[in-house]
Amino acid sequence: MKTIYRIAKSELNSLFCSPIAWLVLVIFTFQVSMAFSDRITWHLKDLLLNNRTSEGLTAYFLLTGFGNPLFPGVLSYLYLYFPLLTMGLMSREFSSGSIKLLYSSPITSTQIVLGKFFSMMLYGLIMIAIVSVYVVFYMFVLKDFDYAIAITGLIGIYLIMCLYSAVGLFISCLTSYQVVAAIGTFAALTILQVIDGVFQGVDFWRDISYWICTGPHGPIAGLINSGDVLYYLLMPGLFIGLSIMKLQFARQSKPWYVNAGKYLALIVVVVAVGYATSRRTTVCITDLSRYEQLTLTPKSREILDRFKGEELTLTTYVNILDEHMAEKTFPANRIGDMSAFSRYYRFKPDMKFKYIYYYDHVLNGHACCEHEALEEEARKQAKVKGMDFDDILSPEEMRRIRDLSEENNQVVRVLEDSEGNWTYLRMFNDLNPYPGEQEISVALMRMKEGAVKIGSLYGHGEREMNKDGDRELGGLFTNGSSRGALINQGFDPVSVPLTEDLEIPGDVQILLIIDPKTPFSAVELEKIREYVASGRNLIIATDVNRSVVMDELLADFGVKALPGTLVQAHKDFVPTNIYANFTPEGGAISPTFENWANRRLPLSMSGAVALNYTTDKGYNVCPLVVSPVDGWLELETTDFDGETPVFNEKAGEINRQLPVALALTRQVNGKEQRVMIFGDADWMTSGEFGQRRTFGVANGALTTIMCSWMADYKYPTYFPRPAQPDNQIYLTYQSKGTLNLIFVVLFPAVILLLYFLVWFKRRGK
Repeated sequence: MKTIYRIAKSELNSLFCSPIAWLVLVIFTFQVSMAFSDRITWHLKDLLLNNRTSEGLTAYFLLTGFGNPLFPGVLSYLYLYFPLLTMGLMSREFSSGSIKLLYSSPITSTQIVLGKFFSMMLYGLIMIAIVSVYVVFYMFVLKDFDYAIAITGLIGIYLIMCLYSAVGLFISCLTSYQVVAAIGTFAALTILQVIDGVFQGVDFWRDISYWICTGPHGPIAGLINSGDVLYYLLMPGLFIGLSIMKLQFARQSKPWYVNAGKYLALIVVVVAVGYATSRRTTVCITDLSRYEQLTLTPKSREILDRFKGEELTLTTYVNILDEHMAEKTFPANRIGDMSAFSRYYRFKPDMKFKYIYYYDHVLNGHACCEHEALEEEARKQAKVKGMDFDDILSPEEMRRIRDLSEENNQVVRVLEDSEGNWTYLRMFNDLNPYPGEQEISVALMRMKEGAVKIGSLYGHGEREMNKDGDRELGGLFTNGSSRGALINQGFDPVSVPLTEDLEIPGDVQILLIIDPKTPFSAVELEKIREYVASGRNLIIATDVNRSVVMDELLADFGVKALPGTLVQAHKDFVPTNIYANFTPEGGAISPTFENWANRRLPLSMSGAVALNYTTDKGYNVCPLVVSPVDGWLELETTDFDGETPVFNEKAGEINRQLPVALALTRQVNGKEQRVMIFGDADWMTSGEFGQRRTFGVANGALTTIMCSWMADYKYPTYFPRPAQPDNQIYLTYQSKGTLNLIFVVLFPAVILLLYFLVWFKRRGK
């Protein structure tokens, strides 16, 4: 051990006598300081402008969030420095001839290699000490700092430094030219970062290369994965072992194939151990962060616990002609695709993944080719992706397994348990298309408890939820590609035809009657009344000039639509587009409504009528939304495209705030029945959601909250985490100049000054 220490001390002394080691420290400190300063400055600026409170600031500054957190920022620079630091470890001995003295001394190859490696471990501690300065600063300026994330993150970065050092040491053993060693180390580290993208179409190699690659492992900050820890022990051990063998073989005279066999044996043993210990069934994961904020919420784990002892299978159906989503699920990207569910298979490691590939027309957009050329196009795609076309199902074969035409033949997943319960789990048109914890846990809950069925009447010209036109309701109800669509949040939207021969299904829990154009017959109206009498919930939306159609139905609730149209003067929009206001009284239904009232967040409505109501029908009535303060009820103007309406009190026009949305409740059979009535149907349509505005409106959120209230808040299910106490930073935006001076200027300058002091001291000697 003393010999190893002496070699390490000599190597470290030699390293710091050269300008490279000091230059690396200066540049490293400057780069990290820039990332550190930019992150804090951005947060302080956002805090000043928006006065937004944040929690979990420890993880935000060190590990997660937009921008460049400290730990990922450090890792993004490391691979640039270690080729320079390690290039002379052994190549210098070869080029100067001093290796012969080492060979002739009673020093073993193991001692030489371990001594050199130990010197780099000590240098790594110096770099970690620099990073620790920023972490200690965060400890002082953040309230209730989460020490576990910081300490484990620093350990993880240090282990990565040890891996890079071992790689550089081995490459340095292969050549006597330091420049070649530096380039070779850089190439080796690059290969280790990208090897998970090579030959991913081969099932066995896919798992092996994924383990070998450095990218998927990352820093073990807060979340300790036994597979990652073993990786950072096995991989440095592999390269140290290869370095020792290289020096030993140089002293011996054996056939090349014997040496190659020993190299290969060591590689196979290490990779086999790493592969075996990185399987889902063998990995142990511990979340050391406060309240386990880096893993599933307690509520999601509670839902997942209900599947203990059951098989849970996630089958991904991939249409190889889906140009938007198929790329993410091809065999070459399969491990990355599966990792989107890693938080779940941590708690259920026996969760099964299946992939079924087929080809068919994608139904929601332009067809890629004519029907006759469909197979030819699919063959081309399979060839490009390196897939065997015989393993890809034809449209007919796929439909015998599952007809996905209702999913537009897009990439979709099916969650299924051993009891035969199943549900769709979709991809989304987001920056991150994968389902998150909200969607996955809701899907699991839906399998156990069933969905809330929403029925939308049609047959009388109503707006329909299974259509996506501007006047239809598909945007937030049945648009599977939208993350917030109710079909992805525990609801089952269905169209309900109503005729004198057809009944409203008994399993419909929420019924929508949205702007019918033709009157209901007496028999149909009686069926609606029977539905209401059963105590189930109802949403009604009328519109301008619908009194003949809706008056009789609205009268059952003590509501009447006033004649005329609500208008509001605008610079850029037609006057019938009003921005209605929420009332504080709506807080009795949801605190969100009271919050919107205080913030004056508007509800955009187009062609709305005012509602008058009485309370003699047994309902408690809450005016939820009222017309804007500067609006009025227009009675004279009918052509709003060609005329500018002007308020005329003499004509009976009203310029006070009038109800445009009502929430009604009553007790039926021991349960609260809930009804909402709106004076406009356009506010919840796809056309409204497609509008571009320079300010926010509440339309989309209201649709979700409305249905959530109707479902007694069963869905959408939210998965809040315990509040993190590290929610305050003791800095102001004015301190950014001081921070930049200290960390970006003075900190690197101090290290540079130390180098000059050492240089002058050595020069004097």
